[in-house]
Amino acid sequence: MSENAIERLNYFNGQRLEAGDLRLEQEYHIQVQRWLMKTLFSPGVARGLGVKVLDGGKKVRLEPGLALDDLGRAIILVAPVELTPQARLLCIRYAERKERPQPAAGCAANVEGGATVPARWGGGPERILSQPDIFWRADPPMHDTRELIVAELLLKSDCSVEKVVAGARHRASPLPVQQVHQISFEGEKDIAKGDKKVIHFFIRGGRPNAVTLYLRATEFSQLHYSEMGTVTPNITGTGTGGKIQTEVPSGVDAHSHDVGTIAVSNDSPPHSHQILSRVFLPDITLPPPGANTKRGIFIATEGVTAIGASLAPVGLVVTGLAPADDLANKVSDFSVDGGAHSHPIAGKTGTAPQDAAPLHTHEIKVQVSSAGQTGQTTVRQGNQFLYVSELKIGIGKKGSVVDRTYDVLQYVKDNFPSGNNPTSIWSNQGSFVGKPTYPLYEAGTGPIRLDLIDGLSFDPDEYVPYEITLSVENNNETGGCIQYNLFVE
Repeated sequence: MSENAIERLNYFNGQRLEAGDLRLEQEYHIQVQRWLMKTLFSPGVARGLGVKVLDGGKKVRLEPGLALDDLGRAIILVAPVELTPQARLLCIRYAERKERPQPAAGCAANVEGGATVPARWGGGPERILSQPDIFWRADPPMHDTRELIVAELLLKSDCSVEKVVAGARHRASPLPVQQVHQISFEGEKDIAKGDKKVIHFFIRGGRPNAVTLYLRATEFSQLHYSEMGTVTPNITGTGTGGKIQTEVPSGVDAHSHDVGTIAVSNDSPPHSHQILSRVFLPDITLPPPGANTKRGIFIATEGVTAIGASLAPVGLVVTGLAPADDLANKVSDFSVDGGAHSHPIAGKTGTAPQDAAPLHTHEIKVQVSSAGQTGQTTVRQGNQFLYVSELKIGIGKKGSVVDRTYDVLQYVKDNFPSGNNPTSIWSNQGSFVGKPTYPLYEAGTGPIRLDLIDGLSFDPDEYVPYEITLSVENNNETGGCIQYNLFVE
């Protein structure tokens, strides 16, 4: 039966009734009854379901009774049950199962010709048994488990029961007539892997008649890329006053320069050299003992006999000289003039570099500090975000949000199989994909009645908010924008 409308059977004469028709008749009455129960009463124990300690605390007995969960389902225990304590909280939950009773042995119906057929036949179990689940918990159950606490036990060290504690038991009570404070939200969330976004809302006043969510996908906002602030790195050296200096002192690699010829400038006035003579007797051909044998010009009255101690006479005849006479003054046309001249110098210098391979380098240590905010977030490398893929939807109270992606997708597929236009076909979608040509992008989900999804309820609570989470978890390249509307009324 669809929750969009309450259906019941329309009888007429000659009508053929099948199993589905009879189930529809049952579902109508069940649905109406449950809506009445959850509207008029809060969840809890309405009658009975008392707990008694047996056998010195080794066992307890749960008495028959009736309780209501927050979906309005009646939890009925028709016979007492004995239990062995296993934890401090005794809980109960609605449950039902299908069953096919076995016919009595030999029970058959006679038919024409003496053949027999089973008294019961057909395509499945013939009974639906409503029998609650009873179990133990160490901690209080979460809200959306639909579990009710029947009793809290004070246990001894051997796990036997010392006494039943009053106060923890959930009790049903009539709900006051209240009107929910209606609210509506509109917005959008840019989401990516690891960047879950949350819609928070409170329910005040009474229980809402409807909690409706609309979702639609669009492109990731380009402002994240086009409106980034300017970042200017600050470069700071490590030397005195912030100057840049080499990390390790390094010399200049071996190299040289060709300098060519160096010229000697003219003297003004020209300089001269004074040469002193030493005169010896004509028969002396060698310097006297102790005389300088390396330098000095030894001049005889008839010629030069030696230069130093090893040179032979050169045929120069100078007469009438006395010791320490200046040859330049005693001999005509004899002088030593230091005029302009030049000398080639071996070696290389100058400005043109030669032999400069390999080139030399310097290692410089520089500290760069970034401008802007600091924190744990690092810049991601890769393509920019555009669209959402495999959107995940979580719903519940803060601290107990549960992934409801499958339930929401099934609701959309059941209620909007063809979408709102020919390009929006939900019936063949296996996940929420927010790319062009997909229904989430082209037309959106349409109205999703969260309060009609099995397992979801929205009781008034002014202190703990409800949350709807939107996220993607498949890979780092997926990110996009989800637009939403939420109505509580």
